[in-house]
Amino acid sequence: MVALYLHLLAATTVQVSLGACFITQHHNENTHKCNTTCRPTSAFLLAAAKTKAEANTVDYQSSFGRGSMHLSAILNEGDAVVYQTGTWEVDGVEVGTGEAKQLCYAKIDTLQLVWTHDCEHGQIRGLLLTLASYDEGSEVSTKGSNDSGNNLEDEYEFVEFGPEQLLARLPVEWEGCSGNAMDCDVGRLLVSVPAAYVGADDE
Repeated sequence: MVALYLHLLAATTVQVSLGACFITQHHNENTHKCNTTCRPTSAFLLAAAKTKAEANTVDYQSSFGRGSMHLSAILNEGDAVVYQTGTWEVDGVEVGTGEAKQLCYAKIDTLQLVWTHDCEHGQIRGLLLTLASYDEGSEVSTKGSNDSGNNLEDEYEFVEFGPEQLLARLPVEWEGCSGNAMDCDVGRLLVSVPAAYVGADDE
């Protein structure tokens, strides 16, 4: 135990356990690196999420919890999600821009999140997702209106939002990507979008 303590002290490395996940911070005079790429989950949460995915159902954040039990803790690259902008509530407190709430859709690209036992912090980044309609089988696409540009910003609209804005994950089948959802621009809804998450309607 003493040797382990001295090793940690010499390397100035701190590991914080969050369920099955470790967040590691390395410090020295010139660098500060925080590795938070792993995701804290419980066996029950993973099993429940897998069952829902196999059943092609919508995962609602309202059915999950906070911290490591938050829906964001089981998101993967390529997932299609619904999130809110404008004004919303966090723990009963109104936050946001003061404008009316809007519902948006995105395909997850990058997660930069930290979870504690009862809260979650960070950013979810992705591509704006356009829905041809809200019915099962409808096409979804990350391609923007200008797909003949010379750079990614001409073809895609990048978005980012906090975990508190996340409302639901939608089951989507991506087409023509050889098993890697991030290589796909087009997919199809496996279920109809619930009425609460259609357009700019409120929950």
